[in-house]
Amino acid sequence: MKIGFASSFDVREGYFFSEKDIFEDRGSRYAATIAYAAGKEDLLRVLTKLKEDEYFSVADHNSWAMIVVRNGVRYEFSNDDGETGAGKVILREMQKADITNAVVVVTRHFGGIKLERDRYAHIQTASRHALAVAREDHR
Repeated sequence: MKIGFASSFDVREGYFFSEKDIFEDRGSRYAATIAYAAGKEDLLRVLTKLKEDEYFSVADHNSWAMIVVRNGVRYEFSNDDGETGAGKVILREMQKADITNAVVVVTRHFGGIKLERDRYAHIQTASRHALAVAREDHR
């Protein structure tokens, strides 16, 4: 049973959602993005689109995870972008949501104070936010 989610879903081709400053803790600001991705080209397109916006290009971290299904085979990828463990946290939330053909990016602007373990909870919260928005948009 998937807690908080009714069933699996595929992100529609062309789908893109991004929200800046969804919350702040001790000066660190977080954003969440979710978009359609069926392969490396789509992933690069999403990351390029984000980095065209100064908010994302000057961020300290744009960590991401992606789940793709091709010809019945499931592929999972993640990248911490310097925020150790962040990609795996995002990937775990995507697995729980049972989402495919999507990339989730959690952006962090470091506020100067180390958040230690709290940062994982924040990455999880940002990931869940993006996934909830996508699920609602796909109803």
